[in-house]
Amino acid sequence: MVSTTAFSMSAPAAAPTIPTEVAKAPTIRVIEPQPRNTLNPKASVQQRCSLTLKVEASDDNGDPLSCTWASQAVAGGDPGVFSAPAQSPMQWDAQRRLWTLTTTWSPAAGAAVGDGYKLTCTVTDPGGLSATRVESALDPVKVVPPSRILYSRNEGSPWMDDISAISSDGTGNKKLTSSEDLDDENPAFSPDGTKIAYTSSEIGCDIFTMNADGTNKRRLTNTSGTAGYERYPVWSADGTQIFFRRDSFTLGTHCCVMNADGTNWQNLSGGDGYDHEGNIQQSPDGRYVVYIAATQMVTSSGYRYWTNDLVFGEYINDHVNPPRVADPTNVTHNNVSGAAIDGAFFSRWFQDGSGRFVYFSSHDHNIGYPLDLNVARLVDHGAGTVPRFTLADKSSTIFNFNRAKFSPNMQKLVYQDGTGKFAVADFNPSVTPPTLTAIRQLVNISNVSLGDWFSR
Repeated sequence: MVSTTAFSMSAPAAAPTIPTEVAKAPTIRVIEPQPRNTLNPKASVQQRCSLTLKVEASDDNGDPLSCTWASQAVAGGDPGVFSAPAQSPMQWDAQRRLWTLTTTWSPAAGAAVGDGYKLTCTVTDPGGLSATRVESALDPVKVVPPSRILYSRNEGSPWMDDISAISSDGTGNKKLTSSEDLDDENPAFSPDGTKIAYTSSEIGCDIFTMNADGTNKRRLTNTSGTAGYERYPVWSADGTQIFFRRDSFTLGTHCCVMNADGTNWQNLSGGDGYDHEGNIQQSPDGRYVVYIAATQMVTSSGYRYWTNDLVFGEYINDHVNPPRVADPTNVTHNNVSGAAIDGAFFSRWFQDGSGRFVYFSSHDHNIGYPLDLNVARLVDHGAGTVPRFTLADKSSTIFNFNRAKFSPNMQKLVYQDGTGKFAVADFNPSVTPPTLTAIRQLVNISNVSLGDWFSR
């Protein structure tokens, strides 16, 4: 949904000539905002950001086609701008036998939240025959507030962090917690953005929730300093549960789940030979979960270290029996002596239903820099198969900074630069290797730990 990078277009390949007796106008097959999660049900665009649009068209005469986009402000005024000029040549997709064009549209620089714009697409052949279409999802496109990023920061109290939120354009920085004797960290937005789960601690950690504006703080767990502690809360896809890591002084670490009100704890891992590092996250459709599992390794010289792997499983929750993870499968296999990569850290699922996700990996027992930023797709071979899950379509690029947090549409990421301050970059995962461009500092804040990123 948010992209400030214009798309360059190469010269289209020659389309096949299809002889006809009568000239026919082209047909617009698809108009699609990308990614699909921009629709709710209409398309939206964040302030000071852009909307990506893809058009597919065909022509029975085999003519090359061009595309012109137009925008109209519902209340009048500046209509905004498209990255592709009028009459831009469309590209020929020989495999699908369609003409395509991708462009971005930005509303007026001074557009306010709630402003609407009608976007119209016209496709024309060399003879001047054309087809015009207004997609219902683009009539109108609404301007919405910038996305929000959570972070925790030490502001002077020894070892004590507080949680804040900031808009993705660097505005609206707001402190949400203020505790002189407590560490507040690991914040995560609920799927609808109305609540935040986080950990707060004196000795150990317990899980709390609060409203997105910092009000109505509520404690969900109460084992801090006694039987163990809980941390790294992550909401389920439907917002009814919270996944978390529990560290028990007698049973080790486990991935757990509870209802969003703190009731009905369940242990989801254990007995598989791992020390569970947590960070359990559910896929957008709710079918799968992934968590980090750690194994202690020993080199030939006797050096001991921990290696992390990604474990995927099917999440079974019929709301009658206790929820469980079926067929947990190690897909990274770093727990092998001499593995070139020994640390894997899950970051975020794509929201488009493709099964793709992003994760980081570290080399040679080094949890610092550089890291590999990896894009991969989960393959489910079906219940009863061994292994149940594998990875496909993996591509990687070097990432020289702290692990990043991605925007919900996976087009941007935020991280700490070499000075420890917020930086933002555009992210393109569709090319191999994935690219980072337009890197810029978001705000002059240092000593932060990044939390969650929410779309609005």
